[in-house]
Amino acid sequence: MTMKKLFLIFVLSTGIANAQWVPDREEYEVLNEGNFFTTAPDLNTALATALSTLEYNNAKMHTLNVNRKDIDAPLFNHFHRDTQPGFVYIVYVARTKTDYVIWFRYLPEDNYEFEEEYLIIEYDSKVNNPLASDL
Repeated sequence: MTMKKLFLIFVLSTGIANAQWVPDREEYEVLNEGNFFTTAPDLNTALATALSTLEYNNAKMHTLNVNRKDIDAPLFNHFHRDTQPGFVYIVYVARTKTDYVIWFRYLPEDNYEFEEEYLIIEYDSKVNNPLASDL
């Protein structure tokens, strides 16, 4: 096998392996592939961390809704990629008693509730994904 063919196989397999969220810093606590979190001491640091990781993962930055006035959940967003049908990419920042938690989740398309100290964040697949009407 030539070196070009080996390189092409490596590039293609790398794209497949990185289909989930990938952490861009060591501070993230990884639960399993594509699902990880970290904390930040204040809102601005939490948002900067989340936005940096989104950029690292080539997320569509123009679709973000960041509300710096909402101290409980200033960021909650989800993405679908045509290359990953049946899965949802979820990201949120939420306030805790002592700091802010930053979550990245890659999950099968379904309904979810994420319970944090001051709120419950709901993801409804039928509302948030028009292609999931059969779920």
